[in-house]
Amino acid sequence: MAETEGQANDTKDNLNVNRFSNADVEYEGGSPNTNSWLFTLDELHDRTPSRLDGISYEGEVESRFKGINFIIMAASRLRLPHNTIFAASCYFHRFYIRKSFRKYHQYDIAATCLFIAAKSEETARRVKDVVIVCAKVAQKNDSAVIDEQSKEFWRWRDMILFNELVVLETICFDLEVANPYDILQDFVAELKLEERSTDVCRSSWKFLNDTCRSMAILAATPRELAVSAIYWGGVLLGKPITDEPNEEWYLNLKVPKEKIEIVCALMADAYKSRTGEQKYGTV
Repeated sequence: MAETEGQANDTKDNLNVNRFSNADVEYEGGSPNTNSWLFTLDELHDRTPSRLDGISYEGEVESRFKGINFIIMAASRLRLPHNTIFAASCYFHRFYIRKSFRKYHQYDIAATCLFIAAKSEETARRVKDVVIVCAKVAQKNDSAVIDEQSKEFWRWRDMILFNELVVLETICFDLEVANPYDILQDFVAELKLEERSTDVCRSSWKFLNDTCRSMAILAATPRELAVSAIYWGGVLLGKPITDEPNEEWYLNLKVPKEKIEIVCALMADAYKSRTGEQKYGTV
């Protein structure tokens, strides 16, 4: 684990593309192998670059939540599908397992990760469109005039293109992301869950969407996330998943209870950071 070379300026409210400093706390976890982008609770709680840079766990959870909310808001306006949002979220969380929020603002990296994911998932959008949408979401104003004649347009365009290589190098050019939505659909069918409770199905789908906002992505595989989503839906609504209320059905899907508990704990942390749902969420 690298040592901090200097104190980075707090850039919480600064979107200036030239704000980078020499300070860069890095964490040596992860690798170009997708299966290695998994970390323990201790690592996520105590050993991230942001933690080493003086940011509290709660502060990091909130910054991650805001960054992913930015991705979701921009993606909805660009009409991007769930798989692209999930991929962008994975890139975002992987980036910040190696870099500190003190050096890279969450909106900058969120916009860049969405731009990269749109290409990697073959749902590419024009750079111009991504820039305009991201600038409007950042300003929380869909009516804002953002065009090639505005400084804001070029500032966002230059920032996204500059950070593209920064993000790719940081995540080791590893753009492989398994789709948890297909896995969830398969398990719902296998468990005949739609016949049992459509409410649990809807709750499970919402939970899986929300995993993007949490560090659960860094602690569990897509399979484990999908099973945890079903488990959460059943517990939340007080409905059994199978005919046997006490059956450990998740073991049949090769996911231990301990992993589900980890996912649910990280999700609970993310939900706590939500300060209220508005038109632009918590961005």
